[in-house]
Amino acid sequence: MNTLKHITVSYSVRNRSLGSKCHDASRPHPVKDASLTGCGVPVGVPILPGDTSLTGCEIVSFLRGCSALIISLFLLLSCNNSPEPSVSVAETDIVIYEKESLDFTLEITANVPVVFNLPEWIHEKDGNASVKGTKTCFFQADPLPEGKESRTGNLTVKYADKSIVVPVEQNNVFLSKFTIPVFPDSQYWMDAAFTSACQWIASNANSLNIPIALHVGDIVDLDTPPDWTRAVNGMNILYNANVPYAIAVGNHETAAATQSGLDWNNANLRNTTSFNTNFPVGKFTLQQGRFEANKSDNAYYIFEAGGYKWMVVALEFCAREGAAQWMNRTLQQFPDYNTIILTHYHLNADNTVATHNNGYGDMAPSDIFDGYIKPHKNVFMILSGHTCLGSTWRVDKGVHDNNICQVFQNYQCLSDWHRNVPADSYLRLLEFDLKNKTIAAKMYSPYLKATLNDDSKFTLINVNFIK
Repeated sequence: MNTLKHITVSYSVRNRSLGSKCHDASRPHPVKDASLTGCGVPVGVPILPGDTSLTGCEIVSFLRGCSALIISLFLLLSCNNSPEPSVSVAETDIVIYEKESLDFTLEITANVPVVFNLPEWIHEKDGNASVKGTKTCFFQADPLPEGKESRTGNLTVKYADKSIVVPVEQNNVFLSKFTIPVFPDSQYWMDAAFTSACQWIASNANSLNIPIALHVGDIVDLDTPPDWTRAVNGMNILYNANVPYAIAVGNHETAAATQSGLDWNNANLRNTTSFNTNFPVGKFTLQQGRFEANKSDNAYYIFEAGGYKWMVVALEFCAREGAAQWMNRTLQQFPDYNTIILTHYHLNADNTVATHNNGYGDMAPSDIFDGYIKPHKNVFMILSGHTCLGSTWRVDKGVHDNNICQVFQNYQCLSDWHRNVPADSYLRLLEFDLKNKTIAAKMYSPYLKATLNDDSKFTLINVNFIK
């Protein structure tokens, strides 16, 4: 509430020649009797020249003059009542990823002083106790004790007779950032480029926190021993470095791609004996289930990264109805897993969802998408290749208003169907930042040590990861 104070003070003084002070000492000081209480007026604010000042809400006037003087003082004071204590904290919980940093911040807005009650393993930095107004406060956690993977506690912000509790978790197992490398169709990659990519993934698995590597299919061109040997030797680099991987079966991993020529028919397309012989189930260390026994044509993979649960479902090329129904059941079984669908054919290079089965498949990708993927809110991404040329992506809404990002990448046509063009050697890198809810995508060639600076580089923001 605002109060308006209007004060008039009058008194007379003697002539300077009388050699006395300006006020009549025999009379009570009139201004002394005029006081403003409870207004919070600061001390020592001058009102008139001389010894005039405001002391609290009291006016003390001592005039040095020689003539009669009538003084009218009009003080317009706006006096505010004490505000209600108000404190807000931007963060609702804090996770400290020890492998990244022991430091963290808390943004506080307060109109009263606050103090912190901290677990014994968290310490203030830079004098946080004096917080008033809006301030970013800095803290540091102690390293976890040896052998301990995590711990939890509460950071309490106290003010007046109230408090705000912010849960804090510290761990050394999960990182908020990780990278998933994705191989496009690599059947025409130069041998050196394919080996270089596999070696780069193995060498950077720890520094980039790579939980799994993915291949969209067509890891071979022909269903022949030389092609399979090349593919197995490359992926064994990952296997021997303990980097898990998953491969979608394309149309070239089948009996339809023979030495004598391509024989595209449905029976040949579903003959994946060579694929499953060269890549037996035991090579897929994260694989947890399959549509058909001992066959990885349709399989799902489970892992954790950043403290979140993840699943990759590999679905065959233009899938059979039974395989699509199996995928549907799998997605229903794991509703709280952030899921990527890995399939060879989904988007066309013109950024449309394919509406045909390529003439020898079963279901069209658009029918699979509408009938068996959109109904599931845990699916956030589909990765594919197959058509030429380049990279594209789009986002469509699922039935539950969830965003489903579909990403296509394939540069095989640059090779003119020969393994002699270095430009056909780019990996898709998906860089996840769970704290900032983003996925940054780019095409990078370990062989060329180059990144494409075109529309293949993009960032998804405000990704609603399931935790």
